[in-house]
Amino acid sequence: MKRLLVMPLLTMLVLSGLALVACQEEKEAATPTPTASPEAQASSTTTATPSPTPVTEPLEFPSFRAFAEEIDRALHERDTQFFTDRAIITEHECSSDEQMGMCDGQPAGTTFKGVVSSGAHSGYVVILSLEDYQEHFSQDFEAATSFQTDELGGGDIVLYGLATSSVDGRPPFTVPAGQRGFYAIASWIVAQGQWYRREVRAFVFTSEDGDWRFRGELLVRLLPEDKAIGTYRAWLSGGRTWYYDYWERWPAVAP
Repeated sequence: MKRLLVMPLLTMLVLSGLALVACQEEKEAATPTPTASPEAQASSTTTATPSPTPVTEPLEFPSFRAFAEEIDRALHERDTQFFTDRAIITEHECSSDEQMGMCDGQPAGTTFKGVVSSGAHSGYVVILSLEDYQEHFSQDFEAATSFQTDELGGGDIVLYGLATSSVDGRPPFTVPAGQRGFYAIASWIVAQGQWYRREVRAFVFTSEDGDWRFRGELLVRLLPEDKAIGTYRAWLSGGRTWYYDYWERWPAVAP
């Protein structure tokens, strides 16, 4: 297992970042796309319409593109340890005045260490231990339903695209200011009892002395459902430009 790095997570950064998310989401909210029932969605196999971000690729992107071959393999093999072996550990100590998120109800001084999992369109931020993250990730993998489809495509675990952004307070809050975050954006359909939901997840990496390290994940989950499909499609086709300034489709995914 590779050496794990530890970095502090500043509460002020999280709160200011969440405020930016809320403001920006209002600005770029697209017209809601009506969705059918899960049964009706299952009968459609339309894929996402490509809309690449027209920006010159950053210098480190070819290296990340080559590394993404390993990410793609790990997703197909449901290899959660691939991510935790490369994790940069985030550490956050609760203060006495935090009344939301993971520190709500916790005494001052409570410390969380692990992998950051944050919501792309909500104030959800949690730090999971490596063991808990592997368990949480494995459960989502096991719930993937390759036989199910919706208007975005099939339900199997697929790497859809790669993206990058220079960080200026945007989530996830673990990428240091001034450093580029690189996203591997994957999607699949998860079974939840008798219902199904699409999972869209961006795995975030940074380049550390030539080595690609895992910084955390962005979960793209939306309610109500009438807004979900349009947002998922944007993430899977390069249309969520506030989160990244360069996006490209993974070659294995048909346009």
